[in-house]
Amino acid sequence: RFIEMNRGRTVPSEFRRQWLLLVCWFYQADLDYGAIVPWLDELRSVAPDDPELALAEGTFYETLVWTGAPPADFSWNGRSRTMAPIANRPHDEVLLRASERFRVAASAPALHDAASAHLGRVLATIGRSNDAREVLRPLMADAVERRWRYLAALFLAQAESGARRYDAAIAAYCGFAVVEFR
Repeated sequence: RFIEMNRGRTVPSEFRRQWLLLVCWFYQADLDYGAIVPWLDELRSVAPDDPELALAEGTFYETLVWTGAPPADFSWNGRSRTMAPIANRPHDEVLLRASERFRVAASAPALHDAASAHLGRVLATIGRSNDAREVLRPLMADAVERRWRYLAALFLAQAESGARRYDAAIAAYCGFAVVEFR
């Protein structure tokens, strides 16, 4: 509503981009998918190549699958650039789209660790264990924040277990314990 009230007035583009990101993450945290789509579309019109948009879109696609969405109250008129790539697609294809967006986001140094953790989880979920391992192993060692090392170890264990490499899964879980307590 804030932006709609100010249509026609000029605000600095960086302020607008940050405001749209804030609104998107608010609705993402609230799991209000029907509300987030127009904001993601608006953000795409303002900053189409923004890695933060890519992270927000990837997270949106990932959680749609994770929660079993889109929910029944999801409203979309068919013209959304956020929804068009995933409309009527099976979950694995939606997760592939999420992985594409996470790869874009991971190219930005400030987003690398968060986007890589999401990417590794998505790849493990769709059974691409080797690809997940390539993303997650370096993250376990090099992530700046402990939470990303922790999640990398956890998702690596998921990937290894999914590939039936149980010894490697156990080692990843042990890595998870080391991250947790150091």
